[in-house]
Amino acid sequence: NVHTFQTEEIGYFSISNNASLSFGHQWIYNLALTNNYLNKECLNRHSVFAGWKQDLKGFRYNIILRKEWANIRSQIPFTGNVGFEYQWFSFLKLKGQASLFYRLPTLNDLFWKGSGNKDLKPESGYHYEGGIVLDFIVSSIKLKIHSEMTAFNKWTNNWIIWLPGGSGQPVPKNIAAVWSRGTETDNYLLVKTSSGFMQIGMNSAYVLSTIEKSDLENDASIGRQLIYTPRYNINGYSKFKFKNFISLITYQYVGYRFVSSDNLQWLKPYSVINFSEGYHFKFYKHTIQCIVGINNILNTSYMIVSQRPMPGRNYFLQIDWNFK
Repeated sequence: NVHTFQTEEIGYFSISNNASLSFGHQWIYNLALTNNYLNKECLNRHSVFAGWKQDLKGFRYNIILRKEWANIRSQIPFTGNVGFEYQWFSFLKLKGQASLFYRLPTLNDLFWKGSGNKDLKPESGYHYEGGIVLDFIVSSIKLKIHSEMTAFNKWTNNWIIWLPGGSGQPVPKNIAAVWSRGTETDNYLLVKTSSGFMQIGMNSAYVLSTIEKSDLENDASIGRQLIYTPRYNINGYSKFKFKNFISLITYQYVGYRFVSSDNLQWLKPYSVINFSEGYHFKFYKHTIQCIVGINNILNTSYMIVSQRPMPGRNYFLQIDWNFK
């Protein structure tokens, strides 16, 4: 159990029709009430931030700076982010961003009984990415084709990861440096009609996330993929809406995931297909939606975490009631 108190104040100034300044303060206080820690532990964090956003005839950019203080660390560096979008042509947009980041260990990382590591160092590093967005619209047949491609590069110092300890119980440790790089795509085709729409899409990710430095001598994990981080991940879907009915079919493929830091043990890839059918209607001013579905239609046997089998074919009923 965790008691959380959080307050946040944000202010905006419009400098002109196409430029604005924002600033704010955030305070988060977490008090853990659990027998899984030896003592009562709390995390008390304050942060201030400021941002600038401007639109220059199709070229948009923003800058954000942030400073944080916490009771578990005396020195936390400045972090920030710079991003831009440029509408080059009506159908082509360029985008990019770069950031410095910092992440404190969680209370579980630090204080979990028998596993917590009070000597953990915070994560820090940099991240940058760039990509293009293509949008083709055929108004006569209400057709839209969207394709987005992004390449990224991320370097993290003191990556925090839970690894099997000497007794087999996982313990959190710092990895000196991790280098993550790869590509992401997001594509869909959308056709609208007077009665609904049809959308077919697919997104994918290729992530090479390797350990580049280690504090241990002759560490066999150097140059190896991080555990439980698949290199290949593909998600596809088909969504159909006709009047008050909506159908959704999803497909997920997850590639090999290593379960040992030397990459000599792994979990096999798996594919899962799900299906759902929904119907919504209005009741007075309320909206009610009923959904029935089947998860893992092919009854695939797979694991996300080693020795933890996931459910086979299973069914669900969901009712959403929006009160107004």
